[in-house]
This record gives sequence, C-alpha cells and structure tokens, in this order.
Amino acid sequence: MPILVSMKGDKKRRHAALKSGSRPPARLSTATSQQADESGQWRRRASDDFEVVASTSSGKIGMNITDPDGKPANVRLLRPPRTTLLNPSQPKNEEDQLDPHADSAVGGYRIIQLSKCAEMWNTCYKEHLAQGNECPGNLHFDASREVKVGLAWKQALKCDGCSYQSDIFKLYEEVDTGKSGPKPADINRSLQIGLAETMISNSAMRTILLATDIPAPSAKSMQDSANTVGKTLVALGQESMEKERNHLKHLNTICGLPADNPIRAEGDCRYNNALRSAGGTTPFQPATQAVYTICENNTPKKKIIAVSVTNKLCSLPGCKHNSEHCPSNLAKEESIGNERAWAYECAKDLAESGITIKHFTTDGDSKQSMGVSDAYCEMNINTTVENLCDPGHLSVAQKKKIKTASFSQNIFPAKTQDAKAKLQAKLALDIVDRCKAEFNNCHQALAGDVTKMATKLTHARDCLIQCLQGNHKFCSKKSFACRGTVRNHWSFNRLGDIRITPSASDETMLAHLIDMRLGGPAVKSTRLNTNTQKCESTNRAYLRTNPKCVTMTRNFSARIHGAVHSLNTGHAESLLQKTAAVGAKITGRARRQLKSEGKVRQQRKQLAQSGKYKKRRVARVKKNYTLHNKAKVSKPQVTYSKHMLDMKLLGNKHDVAEEHNYFHSPLKAVKEHSYAK
Repeated sequence: MPILVSMKGDKKRRHAALKSGSRPPARLSTATSQQADESGQWRRRASDDFEVVASTSSGKIGMNITDPDGKPANVRLLRPPRTTLLNPSQPKNEEDQLDPHADSAVGGYRIIQLSKCAEMWNTCYKEHLAQGNECPGNLHFDASREVKVGLAWKQALKCDGCSYQSDIFKLYEEVDTGKSGPKPADINRSLQIGLAETMISNSAMRTILLATDIPAPSAKSMQDSANTVGKTLVALGQESMEKERNHLKHLNTICGLPADNPIRAEGDCRYNNALRSAGGTTPFQPATQAVYTICENNTPKKKIIAVSVTNKLCSLPGCKHNSEHCPSNLAKEESIGNERAWAYECAKDLAESGITIKHFTTDGDSKQSMGVSDAYCEMNINTTVENLCDPGHLSVAQKKKIKTASFSQNIFPAKTQDAKAKLQAKLALDIVDRCKAEFNNCHQALAGDVTKMATKLTHARDCLIQCLQGNHKFCSKKSFACRGTVRNHWSFNRLGDIRITPSASDETMLAHLIDMRLGGPAVKSTRLNTNTQKCESTNRAYLRTNPKCVTMTRNFSARIHGAVHSLNTGHAESLLQKTAAVGAKITGRARRQLKSEGKVRQQRKQLAQSGKYKKRRVARVKKNYTLHNKAKVSKPQVTYSKHMLDMKLLGNKHDVAEEHNYFHSPLKAVKEHSYAK
C-alpha cells in the first residue's frame, strides 16, 4: 500500500491558489484589464475571436491586431476554452440547431408540377376515404419520405389522425432518354437551357435558390445536367448555321445565280482577355478563350454562318488533354491570337457546305483573309479572296493620326497647350464624322462607282478643309454632306462655333489625313461599304452567355453555340426549340409571356436601328459638347492618376514643384535662367 507523504507548506499553497470567480491580483490588473468583465471576473474568449486577434506559435501568444502605429497592445490573452477548440463549429444560437420537428413538417418552398400535384392529392384523398374508418385527420406532406431530384421533387402524404401513408409520387415530368435507369426530370434540363442564356453559373443559381428558401440541387447534379444539355446546344448551333448556309444558296438560285456563287462576308475574333502583356503572370498571351465568327453580308439580316471556338482551359483533375471529355482544344504554348488559323477552320467548314467567300471584310489587326485563301488552296477551290477594310476601324486609325498630328501653333484659337490638345481631339472626332457622311452619301449617289467616287471625294476633301475655317462657298456644288447655305450647312458637333486658321502646311497635312478615309486606296478598299458591325455586336452578345469575368470552362463551347442559335433564330423561338430538344416544354402562361417578351425585344431592336433614334443620339452628343464648350472649363485639378503618389517616392523628374529652378536657391535660379545666359 503506497504511503502518502505531505510536504511542508502544502496547506498554505492550497489556500493561496486562485479559485473560480476570484478577482485578479492588483499587480496584473493594468496589463490584463481587458480580460476581466465588469464584475472583475476573468473570462476566456471564444475561439473565433481569439483566432482574429491573436496567433499561437511555439507555445507563445502573439497579437495580430495592433494600434494605428503598428505596435502590439499591452494586454495578456487567455486561450479559449478547450470545448470550443475541439468543436469550433458548434451552433451559436437556437436557429442554427436542428429542428426537432423536421421529420414531421415540410418547411420552405418546393417547385412542383401542378397537374401531378393535383393528381397526387386526389388519389390520396380517395384512398384515405376508402379505408372506411371515418378518420377526422388531415393529410399532410410526409417530410421524412420526400426525395429531391435536382430541382424537382418526389412527395408522399400521410394522415395526422391515423396510420395512413400514401405511395411516393413524382411531381415532375420525365424525359425519355432511351436508356436504362431513372429518367431525369425535365425541369433540370430546362434549367440548364435558361442558365445558358444568361451570364450566371450553377453556383450563382444555387445561391438564388437558397436565398428564396428553396432547397438547391447539388453542384455535381447540376454540372452533369449542364454537360448533357451542352451537347444538345452545340448540335443546335451548328444546325442553325447550316440552315443559314442553305438559305444563302437558295437565295442565289432565286436571283438567277449558281447555288455555289461566292458571297460577301465579314469576320472578327473575340477574346476573354486582351492579347497584350499579362504583367508578369504568364509569358504567354493572357487570353485563354477565343471565338472567331463569320457573318454573311449578302442579306440585311447578316446571319452567323460559321464559328470557331478555341479553349485553353481544363478543370478536369488529372486530365491529359487527349480525351473526348476534355474541354481544352489548344495547348498552352500555342498562340491563341492566330486569327489566320481560326479563319482557315471556318472557311474550310463553309466550303464543305458549298459556300465560298469572294469579298471578306475584316479589321486591320490580323491576316484573316489569308487564312481563307489557305483553305481554298488546300481544297483546290478557284476563288480569289479580296480583303476589304472595315470603315469603323479605318476611322479609328484616322482619328488617332489626327490627334497626334503636329499642327502649327496658331491653328487653334487657344492660349495653352492643354486647351489646344482638347480642341485637336474634338477636331479629330468631327473630321471622322464628316468623312463618314461624305462617303456614305457619295456611295449612295454614285451607286458605288469607284472611279467616280475617287474623283468626287477629292473635291469633297477640299470643301471639308474650307468648312473647318467657316467658308462654305464651294460646298453646294462639291460636298455630299454640306448644303453650303447660311441656314443649312454642316454643323460640327464637337467644335461648335470654333473655327481653325490653318497655314499652308496645315492644309497639306489635313488633306493627307482626310485621304486616309476619302483617298483613292481607301475608297477602293471600302467600295462595297460593308463593315464588321454584325461581328462586333455578336461579340457583345457573347458576353450575355459567357462573360469575360467567368470562364465557364466545361461548357464554354455549348454557351457560345447556344448564343449563335439565339441570334440566328430569335430569343423566344430559340428558347422554345432548345427546351423541346432536351425533352422539356414551355406551356401556358409562361409560353405566352415568352412570346410577348420576344416581341418587345424585336421592337426595341427596330427602334435602335431607326433614323429617328440615330438623330436623337447625334443630338445628345452635340448637346453635351455644346455644354462643355460654354462652360469654358480650364485645366481641371488632377484627382486621379496612375502612380500619382508613388512617383513622388521614386523621385519623379516631371514634378514641376521640385524640379523647377526656382525651387533651389535664389542665386542658382538667377544663374540658370534663360536671360542670365
């Protein structure tokens, strides 16, 4: 039997120990005052608060939060209770705890099919009466037996007055896939069709459902549905483009031309990121997704007839990029900005359908037309592709040249360089607008005769230079945009009543700059007056289904082809065809509302293309610039500039306050001044 030995002083030490609820000693009250509450009792903080304000390393507690000067606070912290360390995720309030009656009552909202729900209630009501026990109870949903099928539900009823329990009913329509196993709910397929028409993803949709107190489908089930629906969207998009190609061949035969007669088309590429430098994040081009689009220019509707989708991204774990399930179709080391290759793919696809391109309108950023020629050479097609310039991109280049031109000091009625630069920028915009009006009116008046247009527009160029000086003497005979009268002459929206006084060298420079749009080579390259506006608008439409801030890695191609089908078919009709293709359907009030929305969209589109709307837009621009000119705004105070404060730390040489000679000693300033030399 062990012998207990007590040491001298044990009794005193037991009485001197701190007991629960005792106050801290006076000598520690200042250093640990924040650890005691109003009653003076010591409290251990909760684990979440402790993790925010402190960190434990090597058995020592360090402070994470400091005072404004970066010094740690003079306080001693107690570690949180052991129970909170072991169970940090325990509920903090009663609402987070499980409802003890969750198995006997259904809470929140559910999405069900109305006719299926009515059938379930009628069947269960008759079965309950057929028992013959005259039970006074009521029928309720049996929450313990409900089954979630994505966004749809399987439900059962039970009686609260007897032991009656019904069978489980499917409150949704099923999609016949022709395969064994459970049949999917149509609402899960149609949900992915709707998501593909918007810019939100599955995770965003789950957030919306949870916010409305609707149990959301699992992320995996939604992604599986998106993958299944995506194949249908790609097929529908390709089918719509093939339909438009056949329609073009039909129109050729109506006009008395061969079905395979070459057409006019336009092309452009859209990237999810700009192709410039990535700022050190990657040595390759920053873009990871690209869509190249070709639209026909034979009809006013300009339908999409070819699309090439390029994707470098893959989210599949352990993927070796050689399987059919991999969404990536371009290696990381390959150039994604090779628009010549993407135009080659589209041209080859069109040629296989019997469509060839004669006049191809593109911007001046790449060699797209050469890609089309490469495809025709490989397929032995005797069609020479002529590349036409886009007037919009040509005008942008002209505007940049005018803004950076070196005119004489007296051409603008302004005193400061900043004011002259602003007037030069306004001059560039007005010249671009006037050149556009001269070309369009001349093209319409002369029916696109290149030889006559080149001669007439040379005289229009001289009239434009005189108009800028306030002289409309020759406008009535040589200009296509200015009548030349006092009450009816061209009004410059940006410059307003301001007139320039160019020298002889300035007039020569202005003539050269105007020839960028109205000269002989420019007239020849834009003689058909075609542009890439349809491709540009299509690129903006892609933002609705695949925004640049969300890559949609797995379903990128599906969303692009879905957008193509919607643009070619129309929003309402496209949505009806897509839902029908996946085995779902839109009926009743929803169908009528969808068609009404489609009509509203079409009316808004026609309004935006009307002449009345365009005049209103021009008048709004003129009003803004007129207000700006009347305000006579001087050089504004710089409120935002890139690295405005960083340059002072680095010793910016352009800081006038520090680099001016008056900043130094008076004697040095006198010696360095111009008159002292």
